[in-house]
Amino acid sequence: MRDAGPTGLQPIDWADGIVVKIALVNKVMSRRGGGGERYAVDLAHHLLSFDCQVHAYGQLLEDLPQAVQRHPVTAPVRPGFRKITGFIRSVRSALGDQHYDIIYALTQFYPTDIYFMGGGMHEHWMHVRDPNPVMRQLRYLINPTHLVMRRVERRLCRAANCRVVIANSNMVKRHAMVYGGVPGERIQVVHNGVDLNTFNLGVCRQLRTSVRRELGFGEDQIVILFIAHNWRRKGLETLMRALGMILRQVPRYQLVVAGRGRIGAFAKIIQQNKLHDHVRFVGPVDAPQRYYAGADLMVLPTMYDPCAGVTLEAMACGLPVITTASNGASELINEQSGFVLENHTDATTLSHYLLYLAEDPIRTAMGQHAARVMQDHSFAKVAQRTYEIMRAMIRK
Repeated sequence: MRDAGPTGLQPIDWADGIVVKIALVNKVMSRRGGGGERYAVDLAHHLLSFDCQVHAYGQLLEDLPQAVQRHPVTAPVRPGFRKITGFIRSVRSALGDQHYDIIYALTQFYPTDIYFMGGGMHEHWMHVRDPNPVMRQLRYLINPTHLVMRRVERRLCRAANCRVVIANSNMVKRHAMVYGGVPGERIQVVHNGVDLNTFNLGVCRQLRTSVRRELGFGEDQIVILFIAHNWRRKGLETLMRALGMILRQVPRYQLVVAGRGRIGAFAKIIQQNKLHDHVRFVGPVDAPQRYYAGADLMVLPTMYDPCAGVTLEAMACGLPVITTASNGASELINEQSGFVLENHTDATTLSHYLLYLAEDPIRTAMGQHAARVMQDHSFAKVAQRTYEIMRAMIRK
């Protein structure tokens, strides 16, 4: 048995000691990007620890280990639909006649051995965004990018173009079956994981006092964290309306909004709910663990998220979480660690949850339970499960 790699996991004993060549495909691989971009970088690190030969294909390749062989590709910037099809063509050309034991696509690319459906099904998002079929078809006609994405998704789901789909939640698995016609036996569910060295109770306890002092909050105030880039889609309006309903009863609530968004678009909601002294916009953040440390709970009333990483990071940091059933990460939340809204617009029910969490001992107990849950969902364990899937494919 070989020594464990940097992940602390035992390297897989590949048959006959053959070095396995793996091609990772993603438009961007960077720790400065979103969840999918960081996921690709972390996966590359873990694959190397299992003595694999890793090749990366993408438009922006940074923060990767030196041992990863980079293959930059280009694609048109606009129009939107050409970015999608152009990227697919460029990667196919770059792959050429190279042989890989596994091609692992973390974005819409085919043919591939494994497709990580980390962004969910775009066609489902269109149904959520426009429940009215007439309006939905009109949107497809106005913006051909949506049509191209639907066509690419459907082709990618065919067995001839993808051997295995990895879904990051059971919700995404259902969507792949409904919209893509993928049989359940071709889908493996691997929930997203977090880096427990960065997101944990110990780190947050060390940072809490300094972060709250920096933000101007006292220990008597209850800080809600909302962290996202698309504020309207992620339910900021619902959260603000819920908060406005209970401020007279719990005036010590404060809301911190992190990420990119148009503050002006929420000026009217802030005014209507008298939130001027209760909302703080901090902009994009490079070290989200600092804001988890300074917060008391996390709320994300999202319209649709395949498996929101911020939800899991907050739980790992010991925060009770309120999110929606449209967030695949809600599958890891129970009544001991948080609450799940059935409807992302239900501000009334959300306000009841906030009232319940106004009690300090309740928040503390739920946050500790959330942190214990996430001990079983480290990224190292996600990588281990991914390796097992690859191993089974290669042995076949």
